[in-house]
Amino acid sequence: MATWRQPDWDSIRRDPQRFWEPKKRLSILELTDSGTLELEIAAILWLLVERRTSLITAAGPRLAGKTTLLNALLDLRRPEVDIVHIKGEEEDFRFLEDTEPARTYLIAAEISNHLPAYTWGDVARRVFEVLPKGYALGATVHADAAEEVLGMLHGEIGVPVELLAHVGMIITIEMGPPLNGAAEPMRRISSVSLIRGRGQRLAIDRVDCRRPVRSKELARLVAARLGTTTDHVLEEMRKRARSLERLGENGRTSSAEVRRAVVDFYTPRGA
Repeated sequence: MATWRQPDWDSIRRDPQRFWEPKKRLSILELTDSGTLELEIAAILWLLVERRTSLITAAGPRLAGKTTLLNALLDLRRPEVDIVHIKGEEEDFRFLEDTEPARTYLIAAEISNHLPAYTWGDVARRVFEVLPKGYALGATVHADAAEEVLGMLHGEIGVPVELLAHVGMIITIEMGPPLNGAAEPMRRISSVSLIRGRGQRLAIDRVDCRRPVRSKELARLVAARLGTTTDHVLEEMRKRARSLERLGENGRTSSAEVRRAVVDFYTPRGA
């Protein structure tokens, strides 16, 4: 069973990047083992991260695992994709001078005004302004639903609707009582919402991950987003699920081992 750790808030204040590099970084396999999400859902999310879909993980309560899940999903990115950490109030956007947008995820430890290391106000708006250049965003938000996330970004920060359309997906997490005598609360993905822009309006395609047959429903929505067929998405899902299953069968479940396996997944044989 995966263990969820109390954040070191003093370290976050001094160095926001350390927020994303905990001593024990949980992998997507450890999260599937703990019941946070199913393997097939993880495999479909891998496909979206492969396409550098901007994503926000959201939950109302603290310690629900927003950052843990986002870190695990980012481990599924392609080998050539880099990560740039937004430095909160101190961000100067010099990364624009030496990064390739099409190969970069911008990471905001949290979109809120709770700490100087978090992303808010003018910095948050500018982050969204650079997304049309080709950058992808990974962030966390305190919210219970996709509508709440979008409402906060637009209503409180002032991000224009046309820029909110660059938020590809919002994943919500719920907490509950411990299961089967476990010491930790139950944490699981409650929904995956894909965001589409429709002029000055946004459309939310949501999959309730607490219901059965949700992987096929999510595959259908992902296929529409990627401009392919549901069968193709399901085929790619199965490839990635098998890759993750083999790691688990061999006991290679740590974040570092999963990351190495993802790099190998994209490396041509004999290279």
